[in-house]
Amino acid sequence: MYNPITKLHKVINHKTIDERRQTTMQIIHNTSATMAAVQQGINSSNYQKNAKKLGSGYRINSAADDAAQLSISEKMRSQIRGLNRAVYNAEEGANLIQVADGAMNEIHSMLHRMRELTVQSLNDTNTPQDRAAMALEFNKLQSEIDRIDTNTYYNTLPVFQEHEASYYQIAGYRSWASDQKHSIIAPDNSLNIHLPAGEYSPDSYTIQIPEGIYTTQELVDEIDDAFAAMQPSNPGFVLEYTQDGRCNLNFEGQNGQPVKIDSVDGSLAYLIYDCYSGLSSTSLLGTTVFEGNWPLKITTGQNDQLEFTIEPLGSPAGNPIEVTIEIPQGEYTRSEVIDLINKKLEENPDVNYPEIKATEYGSNCIQITGGYDNSITRLKGNMFKLELGTEHVYSSVFYDNIRYGTSTGTHAVISGKSYYHEDYTNPIQIKEHVNDELKLKVNGKDMIFIIPEGDYIIDDITNNSKDNITYVLQQLFDLAGADLTVSAQDTPYDELNHTYVSYKYLSITSKTAGANNSLTFDTDDNNIYGKTFASLFTTTNYAYTDDPYYYSGSTDIKVTGSADLSGTITIPNGANTLSISVSNNPAFSITIPPRTYNSLNDLVSELNKQLPSSQKNLIAFDTSGSRLVIKALTADVTDIGLSSTGAYKQLFTGIRHYPNEIEVSATGKEHYPQGSTAPDINDMASITLDKAIPQSSTTIGPGNNVITFFLNGSRISVTMADGTYSRQGLIDELNRNFDAKGYKVQASLTGNSLTLTTTLSGFNQDLSLEVDTCHYGTAWPAFVGTYPYTVGPSIPSFSRLEGTSHTLPITLDSTNNEFYFQLSSNKNSPPTKVTLSPKTYNSLQELASDLQVVIDSAIGTDKIKITYGSDCLYMRAIGGDGNFDNPASIPNNTFYDAVFANPISGTHIDDPDDNQSAISGQYFNQGDHDYDKAFIIGRCDIANNTTEIVSGMNDTFILDFTHKNNDSPPDPSKDFTIPLEVTIPAGIYTGTEIADLLTPALNQQLKNNNLDGFTLKATVGGYHTGVTGAIDDFALQITLTETPSSSSASGTIESDPGTYILDGVHGNAASSIFYKTSGKPEPSYITGSHDISGGVTFPPGKNTLTLKTDGIEHSYTFPDESYPADKIVEFLNDKFDNGDDNGNPAPLRASLVNGRLQIKHKVIGSHIISEVNGSAKGILFYMESGRTDLDAFMLQVGALGHQGLELPRLRVGTAALKINSVTISKPKYAEKALKHLDQAVNLLSERRTTYGVLQNRIDYLNSNNRNASINTQASESRMRDADMAAEMMDYTKHKLLADASSSMLAQANQLPKRLINLLTQ
Repeated sequence: MYNPITKLHKVINHKTIDERRQTTMQIIHNTSATMAAVQQGINSSNYQKNAKKLGSGYRINSAADDAAQLSISEKMRSQIRGLNRAVYNAEEGANLIQVADGAMNEIHSMLHRMRELTVQSLNDTNTPQDRAAMALEFNKLQSEIDRIDTNTYYNTLPVFQEHEASYYQIAGYRSWASDQKHSIIAPDNSLNIHLPAGEYSPDSYTIQIPEGIYTTQELVDEIDDAFAAMQPSNPGFVLEYTQDGRCNLNFEGQNGQPVKIDSVDGSLAYLIYDCYSGLSSTSLLGTTVFEGNWPLKITTGQNDQLEFTIEPLGSPAGNPIEVTIEIPQGEYTRSEVIDLINKKLEENPDVNYPEIKATEYGSNCIQITGGYDNSITRLKGNMFKLELGTEHVYSSVFYDNIRYGTSTGTHAVISGKSYYHEDYTNPIQIKEHVNDELKLKVNGKDMIFIIPEGDYIIDDITNNSKDNITYVLQQLFDLAGADLTVSAQDTPYDELNHTYVSYKYLSITSKTAGANNSLTFDTDDNNIYGKTFASLFTTTNYAYTDDPYYYSGSTDIKVTGSADLSGTITIPNGANTLSISVSNNPAFSITIPPRTYNSLNDLVSELNKQLPSSQKNLIAFDTSGSRLVIKALTADVTDIGLSSTGAYKQLFTGIRHYPNEIEVSATGKEHYPQGSTAPDINDMASITLDKAIPQSSTTIGPGNNVITFFLNGSRISVTMADGTYSRQGLIDELNRNFDAKGYKVQASLTGNSLTLTTTLSGFNQDLSLEVDTCHYGTAWPAFVGTYPYTVGPSIPSFSRLEGTSHTLPITLDSTNNEFYFQLSSNKNSPPTKVTLSPKTYNSLQELASDLQVVIDSAIGTDKIKITYGSDCLYMRAIGGDGNFDNPASIPNNTFYDAVFANPISGTHIDDPDDNQSAISGQYFNQGDHDYDKAFIIGRCDIANNTTEIVSGMNDTFILDFTHKNNDSPPDPSKDFTIPLEVTIPAGIYTGTEIADLLTPALNQQLKNNNLDGFTLKATVGGYHTGVTGAIDDFALQITLTETPSSSSASGTIESDPGTYILDGVHGNAASSIFYKTSGKPEPSYITGSHDISGGVTFPPGKNTLTLKTDGIEHSYTFPDESYPADKIVEFLNDKFDNGDDNGNPAPLRASLVNGRLQIKHKVIGSHIISEVNGSAKGILFYMESGRTDLDAFMLQVGALGHQGLELPRLRVGTAALKINSVTISKPKYAEKALKHLDQAVNLLSERRTTYGVLQNRIDYLNSNNRNASINTQASESRMRDADMAAEMMDYTKHKLLADASSSMLAQANQLPKRLINLLTQ
């Protein structure tokens, strides 16, 4: 459009500066047009904007419209599209979950069927064939679960994971049928797993399974049990039995931590790869059975010593090491015995073989492993001793197979009957030419001994005084060279004085024992020899005083009634008098008013009132508890007497209820079969009272609440709680107390009678109780009942003297007619002396009368009473003033000694026992000899198997012959141990042939060692010991007997007394024909899992193989990148011979077996090739797989980053559900399977629940995303969408304004033209 104003401006602007300066005036005058143009532009722009908004529907079409709101709107649009996509993502995840849940639903169904089969197999109506059929279906279901686990996919992705996020697997290459049999025998029953050192603690784990014969499935199940029982706990090991029959060792990382296994070895590793641990033929296997929780009881001196020898077998062989272990007395479980033995071995500085140790053998026994190139032989010690018959059994740690032989002999002996005691007998008088010559024969040799004249005592030989006949005789025998021993023996002999005191008597014995020893004495009384024999051995001259009995008496003068007078007391008419005498004066009587008295005190007050006035200063009535007392008030009262008439019975006699008397005891019983820790008899001590609990309801209170008895020698006392009890209630209360105090005893009812039973069993359990008037707890009457007993009052008792027996007549003269006695009330004065006239008494009555007269004359009447019996006198105080001290304490009391005491003297003659002679005038005694055979029994079955003897390998048999003397104290110089060595020619032998060969060879060894008095015989079978685990009928037995001799009194060549032992069997043949060992004589080997027949290429840095041989580590680095298989073998064999990376050779040989690398030990025996490792182990040996981590399975369920939902990668295979190993072939395994299936059902339910919860979460998540999308869309619309009504109004307004502006502009444009026209005119 033409704009004149613009043109004018251009004209003006093109003028020069000077021209502008020369212009004095410029006129520009079109303001209205300018303003109209501006307004027209604004209105046009607004019009165009409104038109755009109406056309697009948006309020904001560009940043210019609203930059801030546009930015917010675009963000919202991005969020909305993201939310919509997230909904689709989540629905994809829900679809995957549905696929997984469908698969798990099928697994659940199979688990229910497997559980049903398990329950069915547990029923004992099934035959083994039935169980096998069920097990087959069970195994197929296991395989189907694993197939579902590995073959369930979604969009070509596996739904489940076979392993944890982090796992390591050593895959097996050997395939095993599920029903294939495996024989597992210790020590070849272990599996060792080695982890990288420094990364794990511990870094090595070992499991062992019980011995037995298993199917593959059962064996894997046992290994699973061992993993479960591992200490420390299993970090994640699983032995997986796959569908194709292979066994894989998996290490499943728990909580996602990285895992790795360096190596796996041990005998059970053969399930994964081919291997064999070799044999140490001298790893000894024990047969003692450790039953359940029963411990082995070790007793000092009986079964506490274990000795064996470690014999190196290498070439050249080292020096044998003798090991002696003493086990402290106590009770030990199998594991405790093993730990103790191993601790002792570790402490022994000479034992430098850590592989030699005690370990478990089977489920109940113990073994000692010989280790590498070592033999454990020469078992010795008292724990191998065999007890027979009724002997107490002491079982060994290993086995009881050695019967000790005993050679015993009795000495020729004479034990005299001439007794000596310094207080009761006279010395032995020896007079010259009368009784001073002792004649005897010692082993047939005549000997005469002259005894010096004198008086002799008999005392111990240590008393070397010349008046000791023991010492004198020994000196005489020694000087004459007589092989005799004299001793003084003790005996409590009472025929002399009716008092047990220790008398001495002579004993002469031969110094040696046996039937060839004899003693013969001349005992003819008609010659000097017989008289001497009588003086020394048969005659006792005794002289002593028999003292009378004395009782001191009481000084407290009172009468205490026995009647219980608690409560009110009613005195009836007619029985209301008491007749009382005081100090032996005439009795007086008091009358008690007949009535009821409120208390005993009321009655006492009344009685004291009724006392005659003459007596009130002498006696008084009083109380003692609930009992009535009459007491003396002055020392002048010497006695109080009561008549039994009137009120006497009511007031002074009572009824006592004493418990029924019971004395009973019981001891527990036990008997242990030798070779087993469990007793076959094990009873508790139990007592059942023969009295019933009398009342059905019994009240227990402070006066009857204590029960006492003895438990294992200790007094037991319990206090029952107050209350009223039924019979069973009494029992329960006793048991409550027993439990509270920890007493190992329980009460029960047998019928209505109490039974006490120890809670522990065995012969050391003992119960005893004694219930009578002196020994009982106050509660016993409640259990055994009572009987009534009438008890009178307690009255004063006074001194009395009871003389000893006398034979009449008794003659008194000036030497024995003075009698002294001391009154107790007059101790400060000299004793009273009475003198009887010299006289001979033919009756005790007359003597008693005369003595009474002189005593009454000296002290007054009615103080002391003299009476007599059939053969003795009695002296007693009548009252307290007549009490006297014991006259025996007064010296020179001649009448007392002659009349009350009884001097006794005489001669006692008795012949010595054990006289074996039938000839009169002769004493003969001969020693005796007895020998119990010694024998030893092997534990190797040589009867049912032939034995191959190889020269230089197993041809030497050595048996130790040991003698221990039984002198007291023992004389070590007499002890000896001689090895008897036999070389067995090479060949194949039956057991009998071996025994027949050993017998003459062993006897020749006896002769070579000057032991001709003995004979050895080897047999197969013979003795039947009954020892648990023994195979007596099939084992080698060797017996030691004495050689017969017609010249000996016993019929054999008598051996020296002592113990004879055959033990310590050793030599390289010991394990072949005697000891129990395991395994087969092959070298150990390992075989890799990889087939390397096509050659090997080592990746960079993975060319080193390491292993250990008998604990020594070796490393082999392959220098080249690639090798054919034969060059691998050639390289290793060169390194084995000439040295590894460190120059160390190894006794190994490599070869290819079916394309796989096999490494074998060169030496036969128990050698360990273990811990195959190094960077090349996965190329040459193990088939490995694994991962250190696994990315999470994420669903993007939000519009923004980090808004993912993780789906856990579930494991639902049999290994994950812990049912991979279970089987139902036997009830034992079915029980476990049932438990594991229940756990598997729960575990699978948890995993289904996990996905179910996630599916529900996805549904809610999608709903939320949709809501968020809609709401965000609405917000964005409100922000960006146009208000169509308002925009239309603006559009119309702005259109009108634009049109008006255009018209105004047109009008305004005419003004410049007019001005120009004006200026140009």
